[in-house]
Amino acid sequence: MRFYEPVLRHRHNKHWHQFVEIIDGEVIISPRKVALVLIYQPKHLAKSILWTCSHLIEQGYAPLIVSNSELVPDSLELLKSKSWKIMLRPNVGYDFGGYKDGIRYLKEANLNMDFLLVMNDSIWFPLYQSDQTLKIMEQSPEDFSGLLERQRTPKTFHFNKARASRPFLGSYFWLFKKQTLSHPAFNCFWNSYKPTSSKFHTIRNGERLLTPTLVEAGLTYQALFKMQMLANWLQQLNNQDLSAAMRQLTCHDPLNRQKLAGIIDSYSDTQVWREQAKSIIDRIAGKNNILAMAPTLTVSQFDVGYFKKGSDASGLHALKVFIEDVNSGGKLQKPHDSIWIEMLKRSI
Repeated sequence: MRFYEPVLRHRHNKHWHQFVEIIDGEVIISPRKVALVLIYQPKHLAKSILWTCSHLIEQGYAPLIVSNSELVPDSLELLKSKSWKIMLRPNVGYDFGGYKDGIRYLKEANLNMDFLLVMNDSIWFPLYQSDQTLKIMEQSPEDFSGLLERQRTPKTFHFNKARASRPFLGSYFWLFKKQTLSHPAFNCFWNSYKPTSSKFHTIRNGERLLTPTLVEAGLTYQALFKMQMLANWLQQLNNQDLSAAMRQLTCHDPLNRQKLAGIIDSYSDTQVWREQAKSIIDRIAGKNNILAMAPTLTVSQFDVGYFKKGSDASGLHALKVFIEDVNSGGKLQKPHDSIWIEMLKRSI
């Protein structure tokens, strides 16, 4: 397939206006703040997407829905009521292909945007009505922001230690400010980006490359959450509080989950126990996404306002832990009804 990709890309770019269809939505709002929402909903529209759009409109954003699939008539009509524009396009290049086409449309429209939110439907957002994520990002002194800072090769938790690899922002939620949108590095990246059917190359040349490219050009960013924040918070806890916090950590691997439980049960207020606790946390962090490792802590302690729709074993286990905490009256409140219903269905 990749052998033919240069030809397919050339044809898509040359006949771009024939490959994409723009449909007017019913939301009348000034596009000074635009939310590019990439979706892939070929069968039916998840109701939580309508909730996401409602929240974006409430925050003053004009939703540009970029669909990487055809939409059934009922889904299209529902989306019209919650969108400024809808773009229908072939699924060329996964999310980054859709991002590229959406940004191209906005540039060709010559909009004078103050903010551009770029996100996809791989997350449930926002979990709660009171979410302040967008306000925090807008008020940040940095040039662009993201929900989560990731590392290229996360092997250990590194209590209070710098990570060696270049960090990057997760590609499912970015907020770019005016100075970033007009910067040559931003426009050059998207103009030169080559959509591909390879997920590996999409991640390597897309998600992992955008943040370093902008930083090397002198732009600054803020990550609302990163692994080191959790590591620093755990590090400052005394042994008793650390033991309590560890009860909110998890992993999908039964062996490591058993080891974690064993260390919690063998608690003693000693340095030996603390070193054992740090060791198992390091081990779990090396094998799990930080959000899957601490699905309740990230929301309750750090106000993470979204949840990743992971379909792998780690993501599904984290979802199970999240649901169990809500049902047991733990630290978490039940999220918005549309999200909660989809969570329960996915966990079955």
